[in-house]
This record gives sequence, C-alpha cells and structure tokens, in this order.
Amino acid sequence: MIVRKSIKLLIAIVALIVVIVAVTAIFISPVAERYIESHSKELIGRQVLMDKLHINIFNGSLKVVKLRMYEKDDKTVFASIDSFAIRLNLFPLLQKNLDIARISIIRPYAEILQNGNKFNFDDLMKKDSSDKPSDPNAFPRKIILRNILLNGGRLVYTDQQLGNTIRLKNMGVSIPLLAFGGGRSNAGIKLKIGDATVRSKTTMNMSDNTYSMLLQIDHLPVNIIKPYIESLYSIGDLKGTADCRLVVKGSSDHIMSFRVSGTVRGKNLAVSNRKGEPIVSIGSLATDIDSIAYDRNTYIFRTMTLQNAHLYYFLYPKTDNFTAFLTVPNAKVEKKSSASEPPMVFRIGELNVQSSEMTYEDHTMHETFVFPVTHLSLVAHHFSMNGNNSFEGTASLSHGGRLSLKWSGNFDDMRNQQFLIALRNFNLPDVSPYCMEYTARHITGGNMNFTSRNRIADNHINSLNTIDIFDINVDKKHKDFKAEYSKVPLKAALFVLKDKDGKIQFDVPVKGSLDDPEFSYRKIVFKTIFNLLVKVAVSPVRFFASQFGLDGDKLAQMSIDPLQSELTAEQYAKLDQIAQLFAKKSGLKLTMTQCADWKEALDDYAQFTQKQAFLASQHPERKVPATYEETKNVKDGDEAFKTFCSSHPAASAELLSADLLNLLTHRNGELIHYLTTTCGIDPSRLAVTTMSADSLKSYSGKDEYKIDFALPEQSEDKE
Repeated sequence: MIVRKSIKLLIAIVALIVVIVAVTAIFISPVAERYIESHSKELIGRQVLMDKLHINIFNGSLKVVKLRMYEKDDKTVFASIDSFAIRLNLFPLLQKNLDIARISIIRPYAEILQNGNKFNFDDLMKKDSSDKPSDPNAFPRKIILRNILLNGGRLVYTDQQLGNTIRLKNMGVSIPLLAFGGGRSNAGIKLKIGDATVRSKTTMNMSDNTYSMLLQIDHLPVNIIKPYIESLYSIGDLKGTADCRLVVKGSSDHIMSFRVSGTVRGKNLAVSNRKGEPIVSIGSLATDIDSIAYDRNTYIFRTMTLQNAHLYYFLYPKTDNFTAFLTVPNAKVEKKSSASEPPMVFRIGELNVQSSEMTYEDHTMHETFVFPVTHLSLVAHHFSMNGNNSFEGTASLSHGGRLSLKWSGNFDDMRNQQFLIALRNFNLPDVSPYCMEYTARHITGGNMNFTSRNRIADNHINSLNTIDIFDINVDKKHKDFKAEYSKVPLKAALFVLKDKDGKIQFDVPVKGSLDDPEFSYRKIVFKTIFNLLVKVAVSPVRFFASQFGLDGDKLAQMSIDPLQSELTAEQYAKLDQIAQLFAKKSGLKLTMTQCADWKEALDDYAQFTQKQAFLASQHPERKVPATYEETKNVKDGDEAFKTFCSSHPAASAELLSADLLNLLTHRNGELIHYLTTTCGIDPSRLAVTTMSADSLKSYSGKDEYKIDFALPEQSEDKE
C-alpha cells in the first residue's frame, strides 16, 4: 500500500514538473521578451526592442526577430538585426562553462559615430571599476563560441570632426571558434565588401586583452576612402584596387593604440579633381611597411615602389589642376593642438619610381604647350617628410632627348632647397608655342642642351641657366600676331649668335623672391634671352668683340677727321682688327657708314682751301697743292694769312659742299680698296657709304665711321 501510494505521489510530482516545464516553455518567451524590453535601460543603459523572441529550453536555442538597440535618445537606431539565432550546448553548463554551438546573425546594421577619441558606443564598454579579483568558480568559468555566421551586414561610419561618412554593405563574417576565459583564443573572419574579400586570423590574450591579427585583403576598391578624404582634397574620381597582407597588434583596452606592419599593393590607381582633370595615375604601387602607429602619428616604410605612374600638371592663367585639387570649397579649417597630436613622422627607406611618365601642359598662351616626359625613373634613399632629403631622376624626351634632375631639401622647410635640371638633345620645335607667344615666329628646327642650377634660400632663388643651342631655325614672322618681342630681328640675331658649327651658347642668371606675386621664373628667362637677341641684332660687331675679349664700343666706331687725305696708322690697325673679326663669321656683311658734322666740316673745309691757296701764293714754284696736314702749320692768327683772306674770299657754299662731298666719297673708295685688296674681303660682303645729304645737314655727332655687321637678308626681319 505504501509503495503504491509512493508511486502515485512520484507520478503526481513528475506530472506537476512536466506541467510546470510545459507552462514555462510556453510562457518563457513572451515573458523574457517583455522583461528585456522593460529593463534594457537598467541592464545596458540603452533601449532594446524586438518583434519576436523565441526560447526553446529543451534544445537550448534562442531566436530573435527584428532586434533594435537605440541611442541614448531612445529615438535613433544605433544597431539592429533582422534575425538573431543562437543554440546552446546544455551539458557543459553542469561544469559552469558556457558553450555556444551556433550563432547566426542575418542583416545586422550599426551606425558608428566618432568624435576625436570618443565613440557612440563608449558607454557600452564601461569597465567594472571594482578592484576585487574575479572568482574562478563564478559562472561562467569559460566561454566557447562556435560557428559564428554573419550575412548581409551593413555599417555606417561617420567621423564627426571631419564630416566624413563611410558606408559598408554586404558584410559577412565566419568564425569557426572563439574561446574566452583566460589564456589565448583564436578567431578567423571572412568578410566581403563588394567584390573585395577580407580574411583575418586573430590571436587574443584574454588575460591582458592584447591581440595579434593577420589581415589579408584582396581587391579592395580604394574609392571606399573617398568620403573620408573629401574634406582634405577637392577630389573627383578615385579608382583602383588594393591588396594587403598586414599584421596588426594592439589592445582592446586602447582601441586606437595599434601597430601595423606588412605589405600593401595597389593596381590601376587614379585620382582626378572635381573638374575631371587627372592628377596622377599609378599602374602598380608596392609598399613594405615597417611600422604604422596611428596614435603616435608615425608612418615608416622600408620600401615604396611605383611603376607605370603618370603625373599630370596643367597650367592655366589663374590656377592649375593641382591647386584645384588641393583647394576644398567651404572647407572647415581646424587648428589642432600640438599637445593632443604628436608631429607626424613619415619615412621611406628606399623610394623607387620606374617606367613612369609626366605630362606638362601650359594653357596660358595662344597656343597650348604640351610637354610629355616618358621612361621616368627616380630613386630616393632615406626619404623623410621631416628631415633632409635628396633624390635623382632620369627620363626620356621626344626625338631622343634626355632629362636628368637632382633635388635636395626638407619638406618641412621648402623655403630652402637646391635642385638641378639638365636637358640633353631637347627638340626645340617642342617649345615653338613659347617662341610664337613672344616673337610671333615658330621654331622649325634645332635642338638644345640646357642646364639649370638653382639654390633657394629664405625663398629667394639664385639660378644659373646654361643654354647650348644647335642649328636653330625659325619661320617667317606672323604679321597678324601681336607678340611682346615681335620687333626683335630674330633671324639676324640668331645668325650672329651662331658659331661656325651652328652652335649658340649663353648663360641666363635668374634672381628674385618667390614671395613676390609678380615674380615669374619663365618670364625672366625669356626676357633675358630676348634682351640678348636685341642687343646682338642692334649691334653684332659689339657682340663679336665681346666674344673675343675686345671692347665692342671702341671697335664699333673709327674716329676720323673729315678733311684728312690719308688714313692714320691707328686707323689702319683698327681696319685690320675688324677684318680679322669679320672673317670669323661667313655670311655677314661689313657695313661702314661715314658720319660728319657737316656745318663744322664745311667751315673747316673753307679754311683748308684758303690755307691751301695761301701756301700756293707763298710758294709759286710748287706744282702739287699742299696737303691737309701741311695746312695745319698755317695758324689762323697769322697776319699774312689774314691779309690774304681779306683779298681772296672763300669759294661759294655750293662749290665747297660739292668738293667736300667728293672728298668724303674719295675716302670711302680708299677704304674699300684697302679692305678688299689688302684685307681680302669679298666686295659683295662690304658696304662703305656716307650718310645721306639730308642726314649730314642735321648731324651734330662725332666725326667717325660707324661699323657694324649685318645679314644680307636682314630686311626679312623688318617685315
């Protein structure tokens, strides 16, 4: 009887337990749902809502549909999950271990806000301020998470200081195993960002919250960072992909204190400004990262190699494509405290640019100047943004030309630097637009060697430019084109400048302040060149004399006495010197123009004829008239001469003028005879003349022969 009653009691108890469990199983989900929603702010400080919560106590599963966590304002969604499912292994609970067999997260969403070092989730990560040691027997002693799957994730990240937003879509995560509870734990993540794949393997030390992560990213589109840098640059398109193999080490206690090393590879990179103008493109970029420490503002690279890069520089009357790229409209400029942010350290052990190009376009003239540079190579060792640097480079120019350059300086102090540019076998027709702009002529042939040595100190430039030009030719002047130096007899000047081998060599110094808005390196160079051309064209003989160490001013004229009948030894010596200098330049024409103060010369000639007649009266036996030199012995105050003049008046002005003109013409003939017979000058290359009669009547300068060299075709320059 007792046994039977006992069995009945046991059955009743079991039945009651079954009923209780059944009732609990039925009502636990809505109860738990209401409890969580009602007490979420007490538990985690945030409002949490869900559409459905289902708990199965028999298999340890839980599922949540449409879970939403709000910001502190209880209105803005911080994070949400369309579906969250978890299944618990029950037996490990007996050992106070939490073992999750599976976690499934479908279409999660989160919006991360950063303001300096603060995030909108900081309140969710507050640490327990208690210093009490943890109880090793407390539940759970160990946490194991298995088969974590995340699909269709979305993340919106906003940097509130910069006003930049990055949106990530279609995120996926797969973690086979994640263990907590002391010691080390390993986790693997696979993430899809568009066509990019992100894989990581992470080792975590749960004792001190440090981690080491091996991160691999393939085919990441670089335009993902475009929103982040739009406040820094007026960027248009950002193209290309990146592959990364990185090791990231840090601590979850200090989220921004991490260290990065490894390699980054970029392919088909390109950036343009908002006007659509290209800035730079890079076929491939390879970097070997020694260390990146974001919190220390330190970026150190072992090597950086660029291949098939193309740099573009477009110059316009008031701006250029780089200025347009660096100028951000309505940009907010914030002064950062040096105490809050350490100075940036940026170093590259070895920088290499290979097989690259550069295009320079000048749109400031009537004709656009396009200057391509190909096969560009550049090497820099121990490159730094904070210290002294130097690099060397070479490149190819059109028509077999070569470019070499050297630079040294400090990027922190661009007001002090040195650089050298050297061009070899440069095709001169390539710069024809500049020649057209300044002279109204195109360059049709020739090449040049150019060396520019530049030193900038306190933003004052001191430059020496050496120019060697070979076989240059220009076309006819474009009469309808207005140019600053269109009146320069360019063809004549170039002909004079050329040596017997067709070479022109000269130096162009440039000095000035780069702070002066009116300073233009290009204009100074061209102005200096054309001032030289004008000087040469105006007086070639002066130029030649200076080239041979002679005084050009003295050589350009030969003093005479209008009445002298014979040349002096000094005058013959000058003619010999001029003839020797003239012989060094074939194709030139020697011009000698006799000038005299006509009124003074006519008075002197009248005196000469009277003295000549006076000497003839004093020496009737003499058959040859006295020379001009002999008449100088007769003094104007001689009483006998004065008496003679009173009874023998001078000849008429008309007769005297005719005789004087004959004298000048006779002297021209004597000069021609000497220069052609004695000096061997071809008569076709010689012109000895006297000023026109009208010019003589008004001339009041020195009595001299003006000497110069001219081109036979020089009239073409006067079109």
